[in-house]
Amino acid sequence: MSFGECPICCDEYTSPSMLEFFPCKCGYQPCMFCIKQMKQCPHCKELYQEANFRTIPNKFYSMSESERKQQRIVNKQNLIIRGLSDDILDEQILRQYNFLGQYGTIVDMQISNRQCYVKFDTESQALDCALAINFSYFDSKLITLTFGYQKFCTSFICGHKCHSKSCQFIHEATPLTKMFHVEDEYKQLTEATKIVCPREKENYHLQKEQTQQFPPKIQIQNQLLKLKKWNAENDFLQLLEIVRAELKD
Repeated sequence: MSFGECPICCDEYTSPSMLEFFPCKCGYQPCMFCIKQMKQCPHCKELYQEANFRTIPNKFYSMSESERKQQRIVNKQNLIIRGLSDDILDEQILRQYNFLGQYGTIVDMQISNRQCYVKFDTESQALDCALAINFSYFDSKLITLTFGYQKFCTSFICGHKCHSKSCQFIHEATPLTKMFHVEDEYKQLTEATKIVCPREKENYHLQKEQTQQFPPKIQIQNQLLKLKKWNAENDFLQLLEIVRAELKD
């Protein structure tokens, strides 16, 4: 069975117990040989101290294959978008800057059952998108988002190395991996995929008829709120273009 490899020397881990040892608070896990050669964590630069050494059991490897198949992991790079208008339910349109393209680099996008599944390059980009458009309206339709979740790769579950370069499933399970049983813990899984929006944001839910663009990032919305307080008579869309131009520069 493959248990991964050391991120420093690339030697393969030969047992799950090697993945249960954490020498640093940040969670970075070199192998024991590399730890002995280094005085500090290569990830966070903290000095290694025995007081910080800890062992956390990895429950994944104590599960049967059938149990592993039922586990799901929330992936905060992935978003599921619901409630999109038919006029924009198209990958080429949604990738445009006025829509999802303004929030970051889109790695992958799929449209199925009137829902858009989109993966951003980073979690922060996905969060920018989620906070901006969750519970906003477009063409009189309410848009809602949740984080996506994934299952483990079948090859990984069976203890084999996955040879598919395009495999979209999970190939790693550490003691810190938060897993949910898709049936027994469905309520907890649903709760973990929820996106909590800040209360202090531009009131886009009142603009039900707008069909030109998705709301800007929260950072821009906060700037708009400030500008609108300074000058309540300024045109909203004009302010939006001014702020966007400033952030691009």
